[in-house]
Amino acid sequence: MWYAFPSKTQRPKDLCSVGGCQFGRMSLVSKLNPVQCHTGDPWLLGLAGGCSGAFAVMLSREGELLGVDQEDLGMDWRESRYVGEPTTAIEVMLDRLTVAAGMTSRSELIQQISHLTLGISGADPRFWPELYTCAIEHIGFSRSVINVSSLSEVAHAAAFAGQPGLLVRAGHGSSAFLKLRDGSAILNGGWGSFVGDVGSASWLGRKLVGLACSLEDGLVDQPAQNLVSSILSIKNYQRIIELLQEVERERYYSGGYRARKRLWELGMHTLTRAEVGDPMARRLLNKAVDQLVGSLRPLLSHIPCDTRVPLCIRGSMATASPLFCQTLVERLLDSSNSLEEGSDSGYSSAVGVGLLTLNQAKPSALAQTRFLKAIKDHPQSQKWGTDAQLYRRAFLGITQ
Repeated sequence: MWYAFPSKTQRPKDLCSVGGCQFGRMSLVSKLNPVQCHTGDPWLLGLAGGCSGAFAVMLSREGELLGVDQEDLGMDWRESRYVGEPTTAIEVMLDRLTVAAGMTSRSELIQQISHLTLGISGADPRFWPELYTCAIEHIGFSRSVINVSSLSEVAHAAAFAGQPGLLVRAGHGSSAFLKLRDGSAILNGGWGSFVGDVGSASWLGRKLVGLACSLEDGLVDQPAQNLVSSILSIKNYQRIIELLQEVERERYYSGGYRARKRLWELGMHTLTRAEVGDPMARRLLNKAVDQLVGSLRPLLSHIPCDTRVPLCIRGSMATASPLFCQTLVERLLDSSNSLEEGSDSGYSSAVGVGLLTLNQAKPSALAQTRFLKAIKDHPQSQKWGTDAQLYRRAFLGITQ
């Protein structure tokens, strides 16, 4: 497998440099192996993403990595930046993979695909799976090849390399995905910013805005006043009303996506203050942990008494705040004797959707091993890592 990038002098100007490596927003495509392209064997395609980006992984049934792509357009039908953005993201990636495969049309590529796994924020059996199936059908795929999953399941497959475990994600939103040894799986949370996201950075941002309002009304103590003042200073606001106006302006003109992102930023600033010992910020951090642990109690009750399940924490909150991650792990381990601290495989969600796609196709026993080896041997394997800060625009998918 090799890259479809043109030579350096011909690369598009919109290449962005991340961690010393260059990645093209419009050209991050691996050219499909020309030998594999003409064997006539069916291909497998994994598509996944959230509100801020999308990615694609093309595989053979034997686990050979054929091609990859990444797109800045989002794939969240609930909180997209404009109507039709998710469908556009999928079509753009399909068209680039078509060119990389040396095919003449998107329909030719679609006919080659025997299994398609779609992992999207909010897409799961609880939340309008028919909506996503119909959208993919409209692009040209047969309903029989489509499998709709959630981004939480994709992230779980990546964190545990397809093995059992409990993954808790906290960042823009919050969710948990439990997979047991008998193959059963349960998703908790992930309802979105309108009704859910408990304990997330967006939730923290809402609490901070609430403190700012209470400060204006004279209803908060000195630690809360100090925290709000420090956030205002970081954001270069002179008055509290400027903070409120910005959040409301984003909500009014750009919808839920931008407002949620603004609240997430405020929540992340709160975590930064907690790391340096701010008493009010630490109080809010502990409340966020309380919310997450409380929301997970029904999920933990499904773990058999004689079973030990490894625990993994992912998301921008865990990446940015060791204190948050450590506190959450300790509280969860204390709340259930069925949990044990697990180790993260280090794979990104891009790898996770590849694993789910392989499972859907029920390939040979060696297919998963071959796929994971292909990832490790990949000439740009650092792009498959989980460091959200360093590889944010590198082909990794969405770290919530």
